[in-house]
Amino acid sequence: HFDKAVVEFHDDPDYKAEVGEAFLRAERYEEAYEYMAQALKDSPESIHLYNRVGMILRKMGKFEVAEKYYAKALSISDSDPNLYFNLGRLYAETDRLDEAEPLYRRSVEIYEAAMGPGDPSAAIVLRGYADLLRKLGRDEEARSVDARAGDGACSCHHSWLSTWNQACARSMAEGPPKRVV
Repeated sequence: HFDKAVVEFHDDPDYKAEVGEAFLRAERYEEAYEYMAQALKDSPESIHLYNRVGMILRKMGKFEVAEKYYAKALSISDSDPNLYFNLGRLYAETDRLDEAEPLYRRSVEIYEAAMGPGDPSAAIVLRGYADLLRKLGRDEEARSVDARAGDGACSCHHSWLSTWNQACARSMAEGPPKRVV
């Protein structure tokens, strides 16, 4: 069934991205990259796809290439908080902590300006920012940032996300998703 769907929807970048997302959630990064890169070729101005390809490459340990995808996305739009957060994570994971900090701060600023303080997405970024501050030896600031994140929104999100990822991993064992028309 999957092979037939790939042939039938071969020119549909949304379908390719959906399949790539399913592989990403199942932590099958090579396949996720293949589909996301194909979708990006069909939609070269999609900051979302550049961000997702960057995430996949970061998870694969291909940091230099991932950074280029994030930079390209930021050259298209500088108002997506996810781009700043994910590039900040890349810098934090590669011990470029001083470069990561302003990216985390910018991500929080954008989320809070759009959604208000206490938004669950901002809470996730705030938790990452607090972790970064601890790595920088700035524990007092980290506690303050943790307090801003609160405790309900983030833990709820992670619980939901964990359940979602487990369900996706089980479904991927049965093969990639079928196209819903």
